[in-house]
Amino acid sequence: MDSHFASDSAFECLIFDLDDTLYSSKTGIGQAVKRNVQDFLVEKCGFSESEAPIVNAEFFRTYGSSLAGLRASGYNINPNDYHSFVHGILPYDLIRPDSRLRSLLQSIKQRKIIFTNSDRIHAIKALDRIGIRDCFEKIICFETMNPSLSTSTRPDEFPVVLKPSIEAMNIAIDAAEVDPRRTLFFDDNVKNVAAGKAVGLRTVLVGRSIRCKGADYAVETLGEMVQVIPALWVNEEENENERVIHKRATVGEFPQPPLRAVASFSPVPPTTPTSYLLLVSSLVSDCPDINKQVAMEIHFLDKNKLENRQAKKLKIRIKILKFGDKMDILLLFTVGIN
Repeated sequence: MDSHFASDSAFECLIFDLDDTLYSSKTGIGQAVKRNVQDFLVEKCGFSESEAPIVNAEFFRTYGSSLAGLRASGYNINPNDYHSFVHGILPYDLIRPDSRLRSLLQSIKQRKIIFTNSDRIHAIKALDRIGIRDCFEKIICFETMNPSLSTSTRPDEFPVVLKPSIEAMNIAIDAAEVDPRRTLFFDDNVKNVAAGKAVGLRTVLVGRSIRCKGADYAVETLGEMVQVIPALWVNEEENENERVIHKRATVGEFPQPPLRAVASFSPVPPTTPTSYLLLVSSLVSDCPDINKQVAMEIHFLDKNKLENRQAKKLKIRIKILKFGDKMDILLLFTVGIN
Protein backbone atom coordinates (compact mmCIF):
# COMPACT_ATOMS: atom_id res chain seq x y z
CA MET A 1 0.00 0.00 0.00
CA ASP A 2 1.17 3.54 -0.76
CA SER A 3 1.02 4.87 2.79
CA HIS A 4 1.73 8.48 1.75
CA PHE A 5 -1.18 8.46 -0.67
CA ALA A 6 -3.49 6.89 1.90
CA SER A 7 -2.58 9.44 4.56
CA ASP A 8 -3.38 12.31 2.19
CA SER A 9 -6.61 10.81 0.90
CA ALA A 10 -10.12 11.70 2.03
CA PHE A 11 -10.43 8.02 2.98
CA GLU A 12 -7.91 5.84 4.79
CA CYS A 13 -9.64 2.47 4.58
CA LEU A 14 -12.37 0.65 2.67
CA ILE A 15 -14.37 -2.08 4.41
CA PHE A 16 -16.31 -4.44 2.15
CA ASP A 17 -19.09 -6.89 2.83
CA LEU A 18 -18.55 -10.13 0.90
CA ASP A 19 -21.64 -11.98 -0.29
CA ASP A 20 -23.78 -10.10 -2.83
CA THR A 21 -21.34 -7.19 -2.63
CA LEU A 22 -18.05 -8.43 -4.07
CA TYR A 23 -19.84 -10.92 -6.29
CA SER A 24 -23.32 -10.79 -7.78
CA SER A 25 -26.43 -11.98 -5.99
CA LYS A 26 -27.35 -13.63 -9.30
CA THR A 27 -24.67 -16.33 -9.00
CA GLY A 28 -27.04 -18.67 -7.16
CA ILE A 29 -24.87 -18.93 -4.04
CA GLY A 30 -27.42 -17.11 -1.90
CA GLN A 31 -30.20 -19.46 -2.98
CA ALA A 32 -27.99 -22.47 -2.27
CA VAL A 33 -27.25 -21.13 1.24
CA LYS A 34 -30.97 -20.71 1.88
CA ARG A 35 -31.67 -24.30 0.81
CA ASN A 36 -28.88 -25.63 3.02
CA VAL A 37 -30.12 -23.66 6.03
CA GLN A 38 -33.61 -25.05 5.55
CA ASP A 39 -32.19 -28.57 5.26
CA PHE A 40 -30.28 -27.98 8.51
CA LEU A 41 -33.49 -26.92 10.26
CA VAL A 42 -35.18 -30.12 9.09
CA GLU A 43 -32.35 -32.62 9.59
CA LYS A 44 -30.70 -31.25 12.74
CA CYS A 45 -33.46 -29.37 14.55
CA GLY A 46 -36.61 -31.36 13.82
CA PHE A 47 -38.62 -28.79 11.88
CA SER A 48 -40.88 -30.03 9.11
CA GLU A 49 -40.13 -29.19 5.49
CA SER A 50 -43.10 -26.85 5.42
CA GLU A 51 -41.98 -25.09 8.62
CA ALA A 52 -38.33 -24.65 7.66
CA PRO A 53 -38.73 -21.75 5.15
CA ILE A 54 -40.98 -19.85 7.56
CA VAL A 55 -38.65 -20.38 10.52
CA ASN A 56 -35.60 -19.43 8.47
CA ALA A 57 -37.22 -16.19 7.31
CA GLU A 58 -38.34 -15.28 10.82
CA PHE A 59 -34.95 -16.03 12.36
CA PHE A 60 -33.18 -13.97 9.69
CA ARG A 61 -35.57 -11.05 10.14
CA THR A 62 -35.32 -11.08 13.94
CA TYR A 63 -31.78 -12.27 14.67
CA GLY A 64 -29.80 -11.82 11.46
CA SER A 65 -29.31 -15.55 10.84
CA SER A 66 -30.87 -18.91 11.63
CA LEU A 67 -27.87 -19.83 13.78
CA ALA A 68 -28.45 -16.77 15.97
CA GLY A 69 -32.18 -17.51 16.11
CA LEU A 70 -31.67 -21.15 17.02
CA ARG A 71 -29.29 -20.38 19.88
CA ALA A 72 -31.55 -17.59 21.14
CA SER A 73 -34.40 -20.13 21.11
CA GLY A 74 -32.46 -22.59 23.27
CA TYR A 75 -30.94 -24.89 20.62
CA ASN A 76 -27.37 -25.78 21.53
CA ILE A 77 -26.00 -25.54 18.00
CA ASN A 78 -22.24 -25.54 17.54
CA PRO A 79 -21.38 -22.80 15.03
CA ASN A 80 -18.66 -24.89 13.38
CA ASP A 81 -21.15 -27.70 12.72
CA TYR A 82 -23.69 -25.20 11.39
CA HIS A 83 -21.26 -23.49 9.01
CA SER A 84 -19.84 -26.80 7.84
CA PHE A 85 -23.34 -27.97 6.92
CA VAL A 86 -24.51 -24.72 5.34
CA HIS A 87 -21.33 -23.74 3.47
CA GLY A 88 -19.57 -27.08 3.12
CA ILE A 89 -21.38 -28.20 -0.03
CA LEU A 90 -21.94 -24.86 -1.75
CA PRO A 91 -21.39 -24.77 -5.54
CA TYR A 92 -18.47 -22.35 -5.34
CA ASP A 93 -17.76 -22.89 -9.03
CA LEU A 94 -20.72 -20.56 -9.67
CA ILE A 95 -18.52 -17.69 -8.50
CA ARG A 96 -16.41 -16.61 -11.46
CA PRO A 97 -13.01 -14.90 -11.39
CA ASP A 98 -13.39 -11.14 -11.82
CA SER A 99 -10.26 -9.61 -13.32
CA ARG A 100 -11.84 -6.18 -13.70
CA LEU A 101 -12.76 -6.05 -10.01
CA ARG A 102 -9.23 -7.17 -9.17
CA SER A 103 -7.77 -4.33 -11.25
CA LEU A 104 -10.16 -1.87 -9.64
CA LEU A 105 -9.19 -2.95 -6.13
CA GLN A 106 -5.49 -2.89 -6.99
CA SER A 107 -5.81 0.69 -8.24
CA ILE A 108 -7.11 1.77 -4.82
CA LYS A 109 -4.11 2.47 -2.59
CA GLN A 110 -6.01 2.70 0.68
CA ARG A 111 -6.28 -0.23 3.08
CA LYS A 112 -9.00 -2.74 2.17
CA ILE A 113 -10.70 -5.10 4.63
CA ILE A 114 -13.46 -7.73 4.45
CA PHE A 115 -16.30 -7.59 6.98
CA THR A 116 -18.75 -10.48 6.67
CA ASN A 117 -21.21 -12.36 8.86
CA SER A 118 -19.99 -15.58 7.25
CA ASP A 119 -17.33 -17.86 8.70
CA ARG A 120 -13.69 -17.51 7.69
CA ILE A 121 -13.56 -20.70 5.60
CA HIS A 122 -16.45 -19.53 3.42
CA ALA A 123 -14.93 -16.07 3.06
CA ILE A 124 -11.59 -17.46 1.91
CA LYS A 125 -13.20 -19.84 -0.59
CA ALA A 126 -15.33 -17.08 -2.11
CA LEU A 127 -12.45 -14.59 -2.30
CA ASP A 128 -10.21 -17.19 -3.90
CA ARG A 129 -12.88 -17.95 -6.50
CA ILE A 130 -13.15 -14.26 -7.40
CA GLY A 131 -9.36 -14.02 -7.40
CA ILE A 132 -9.07 -11.09 -5.00
CA ARG A 133 -8.08 -12.50 -1.60
CA ASP A 134 -4.63 -10.89 -1.75
CA CYS A 135 -6.25 -7.47 -2.30
CA PHE A 136 -7.36 -7.41 1.35
CA GLU A 137 -5.17 -7.16 4.43
CA LYS A 138 -7.68 -8.63 6.87
CA ILE A 139 -10.91 -10.65 7.08
CA ILE A 140 -13.31 -9.69 9.87
CA CYS A 141 -15.83 -12.51 10.06
CA PHE A 142 -18.10 -14.60 12.28
CA GLU A 143 -15.20 -15.86 14.37
CA THR A 144 -13.95 -12.30 14.95
CA MET A 145 -17.32 -11.23 16.36
CA ASN A 146 -17.92 -14.47 18.29
CA PRO A 147 -14.53 -15.68 19.56
CA SER A 148 -15.90 -17.82 22.43
CA LEU A 149 -18.97 -19.29 20.77
CA SER A 150 -17.42 -22.48 19.39
CA THR A 151 -16.40 -23.62 22.89
CA SER A 152 -19.63 -22.59 24.60
CA THR A 153 -21.72 -25.44 26.04
CA ARG A 154 -24.87 -23.43 26.74
CA PRO A 155 -26.87 -21.59 24.07
CA ASP A 156 -27.66 -18.78 26.52
CA GLU A 157 -24.03 -18.24 27.51
CA PHE A 158 -23.07 -16.00 24.59
CA PRO A 159 -25.57 -14.41 22.19
CA VAL A 160 -24.54 -14.51 18.53
CA VAL A 161 -23.14 -11.15 17.39
CA LEU A 162 -23.69 -10.23 13.73
CA LYS A 163 -24.30 -7.23 11.50
CA PRO A 164 -26.39 -5.10 11.75
CA SER A 165 -25.94 -4.92 15.53
CA ILE A 166 -24.04 -1.90 16.80
CA GLU A 167 -21.86 -4.28 18.81
CA ALA A 168 -20.77 -6.02 15.61
CA MET A 169 -20.02 -2.70 13.92
CA ASN A 170 -17.88 -1.55 16.85
CA ILE A 171 -16.03 -4.87 16.92
CA ALA A 172 -15.21 -4.39 13.23
CA ILE A 173 -13.99 -0.83 13.75
CA ASP A 174 -11.74 -1.96 16.60
CA ALA A 175 -10.44 -4.98 14.67
CA ALA A 176 -9.74 -2.86 11.60
CA GLU A 177 -8.10 -0.13 13.69
CA VAL A 178 -9.70 2.64 11.68
CA ASP A 179 -11.11 6.11 12.13
CA PRO A 180 -14.74 5.58 11.06
CA ARG A 181 -14.94 9.14 9.76
CA ARG A 182 -12.31 8.31 7.16
CA THR A 183 -13.52 4.80 6.37
CA LEU A 184 -15.88 3.72 3.58
CA PHE A 185 -18.17 0.79 4.38
CA PHE A 186 -19.69 -1.11 1.42
CA ASP A 187 -22.72 -3.38 1.95
CA ASP A 188 -25.76 -4.54 -0.01
CA ASN A 189 -28.01 -4.71 3.07
CA VAL A 190 -29.84 -1.49 3.99
CA LYS A 191 -29.90 -2.40 7.70
CA ASN A 192 -26.15 -2.94 7.69
CA VAL A 193 -25.62 0.37 5.91
CA ALA A 194 -27.77 2.16 8.49
CA ALA A 195 -25.80 0.50 11.31
CA GLY A 196 -22.53 1.57 9.71
CA LYS A 197 -23.75 5.14 9.53
CA ALA A 198 -24.85 4.99 13.17
CA VAL A 199 -21.29 4.25 14.30
CA GLY A 200 -19.81 7.03 12.19
CA LEU A 201 -18.69 5.19 9.05
CA ARG A 202 -19.04 6.67 5.58
CA THR A 203 -21.37 4.29 3.79
CA VAL A 204 -21.97 2.89 0.31
CA LEU A 205 -25.10 0.93 -0.60
CA VAL A 206 -24.20 -1.69 -3.22
CA GLY A 207 -26.70 -3.08 -5.72
CA ARG A 208 -28.90 -0.02 -6.09
CA SER A 209 -28.59 3.30 -7.85
CA ILE A 210 -30.65 5.22 -5.28
CA ARG A 211 -29.35 5.83 -1.78
CA CYS A 212 -31.20 4.44 1.22
CA LYS A 213 -31.41 6.12 4.60
CA GLY A 214 -27.92 6.25 6.06
CA ALA A 215 -26.10 5.78 2.75
CA ASP A 216 -23.64 8.45 1.64
CA TYR A 217 -23.29 6.83 -1.79
CA ALA A 218 -25.06 4.19 -3.88
CA VAL A 219 -23.63 2.05 -6.68
CA GLU A 220 -25.34 -0.68 -8.65
CA THR A 221 -21.97 -2.37 -9.11
CA LEU A 222 -18.54 -1.74 -7.65
CA GLY A 223 -17.42 -0.77 -11.14
CA GLU A 224 -19.28 2.52 -10.66
CA MET A 225 -16.99 3.57 -7.82
CA VAL A 226 -14.84 5.69 -10.14
CA GLN A 227 -17.87 7.68 -11.25
CA VAL A 228 -19.54 7.96 -7.86
CA ILE A 229 -16.55 8.25 -5.50
CA PRO A 230 -13.64 9.67 -7.56
CA ALA A 231 -12.12 11.00 -4.32
CA LEU A 232 -10.70 7.51 -3.79
CA TRP A 233 -8.20 8.24 -6.54
CA VAL A 234 -7.52 11.85 -5.57
CA ASN A 235 -5.60 12.84 -2.47
CA GLU A 236 -7.14 15.27 -0.01
CA GLU A 237 -5.09 18.30 -1.07
CA GLU A 238 -6.12 17.84 -4.69
CA ASN A 239 -9.71 17.27 -3.69
CA GLU A 240 -9.87 20.64 -1.94
CA ASN A 241 -8.49 22.63 -4.85
CA GLU A 242 -9.67 20.73 -7.89
CA ARG A 243 -12.97 19.77 -9.35
CA VAL A 244 -13.27 16.36 -10.93
CA ILE A 245 -14.89 15.58 -14.23
CA HIS A 246 -15.30 11.90 -14.94
CA LYS A 247 -15.59 10.31 -18.33
CA ARG A 248 -15.74 6.64 -19.26
CA ALA A 249 -14.65 5.31 -22.61
CA THR A 250 -14.11 1.99 -24.29
CA VAL A 251 -10.48 1.38 -25.10
CA GLY A 252 -9.98 2.05 -28.78
CA GLU A 253 -12.95 4.41 -29.03
CA PHE A 254 -10.71 7.48 -29.28
CA PRO A 255 -7.88 8.25 -31.73
CA GLN A 256 -4.54 6.88 -30.65
CA PRO A 257 -1.90 9.65 -30.66
CA PRO A 258 0.78 9.52 -27.98
CA LEU A 259 -0.45 10.73 -24.63
CA ARG A 260 2.16 13.51 -24.66
CA ALA A 261 0.30 15.07 -27.62
CA VAL A 262 -2.23 16.43 -25.16
CA ALA A 263 0.25 18.89 -23.69
CA SER A 264 1.24 20.21 -27.11
CA PHE A 265 -2.14 21.93 -27.41
CA SER A 266 -1.25 24.37 -24.65
CA PRO A 267 -1.83 27.35 -24.77
CA VAL A 268 -4.61 27.20 -27.39
CA PRO A 269 -7.49 29.19 -25.82
CA PRO A 270 -10.91 27.56 -26.07
CA THR A 271 -13.91 29.47 -24.79
CA THR A 272 -14.90 27.24 -21.89
CA PRO A 273 -13.38 24.54 -19.69
CA THR A 274 -15.88 22.13 -21.22
CA SER A 275 -14.02 22.49 -24.52
CA TYR A 276 -10.97 21.09 -22.80
CA LEU A 277 -12.94 18.12 -21.53
CA LEU A 278 -13.78 17.26 -25.13
CA LEU A 279 -10.30 18.11 -26.39
CA VAL A 280 -8.46 16.05 -23.81
CA SER A 281 -10.88 13.13 -24.00
CA SER A 282 -10.52 12.96 -27.76
CA LEU A 283 -6.74 12.69 -27.45
CA VAL A 284 -6.43 10.15 -24.66
CA SER A 285 -4.89 6.99 -25.98
CA ASP A 286 -5.00 3.42 -24.77
CA CYS A 287 -2.80 3.68 -21.71
CA PRO A 288 -1.57 0.35 -20.27
CA ASP A 289 -0.46 1.94 -17.01
CA ILE A 290 -3.07 2.15 -14.27
CA ASN A 291 -3.17 5.54 -12.56
CA LYS A 292 -0.80 7.15 -15.05
CA GLN A 293 -0.89 10.89 -14.49
CA VAL A 294 -0.11 13.73 -16.88
CA ALA A 295 0.00 17.35 -15.73
CA MET A 296 -0.16 20.40 -17.95
CA GLU A 297 -0.98 24.08 -17.75
CA ILE A 298 -3.27 25.74 -20.28
CA HIS A 299 -4.19 29.40 -20.54
CA PHE A 300 -7.44 30.70 -21.86
CA LEU A 301 -9.34 33.96 -21.74
CA ASP A 302 -12.11 34.16 -19.18
CA LYS A 303 -15.12 35.99 -20.59
CA ASN A 304 -15.65 37.75 -17.26
CA LYS A 305 -12.08 39.10 -17.30
CA LEU A 306 -11.84 40.21 -20.93
CA GLU A 307 -12.20 43.91 -20.11
CA ASN A 308 -9.21 43.79 -17.78
CA ARG A 309 -7.32 41.53 -20.19
CA GLN A 310 -6.78 39.08 -17.36
CA ALA A 311 -6.19 35.47 -18.20
CA LYS A 312 -7.12 32.44 -16.21
CA LYS A 313 -4.78 29.53 -15.90
CA LEU A 314 -6.36 26.12 -16.11
CA LYS A 315 -4.27 23.22 -14.90
CA ILE A 316 -5.56 19.88 -16.05
CA ARG A 317 -4.28 16.68 -14.53
CA ILE A 318 -5.34 13.49 -16.22
CA LYS A 319 -5.68 10.33 -14.17
CA ILE A 320 -6.40 7.23 -16.22
CA LEU A 321 -7.78 4.09 -14.61
CA LYS A 322 -7.88 1.14 -16.98
CA PHE A 323 -9.92 -1.94 -16.07
CA GLY A 324 -10.35 -4.59 -18.75
CA ASP A 325 -11.80 -3.00 -21.88
CA LYS A 326 -12.86 0.19 -20.11
CA MET A 327 -10.96 3.35 -19.29
CA ASP A 328 -12.07 5.74 -16.59
CA ILE A 329 -10.65 9.19 -17.20
CA LEU A 330 -10.55 11.62 -14.31
CA LEU A 331 -9.91 15.18 -15.43
CA LEU A 332 -8.97 17.31 -12.44
CA PHE A 333 -9.30 21.05 -13.07
CA THR A 334 -7.60 23.73 -10.99
CA VAL A 335 -8.45 27.28 -12.08
CA GLY A 336 -6.51 30.33 -10.91
CA ILE A 337 -6.10 33.94 -12.04
CA ASN A 338 -2.77 34.94 -13.58
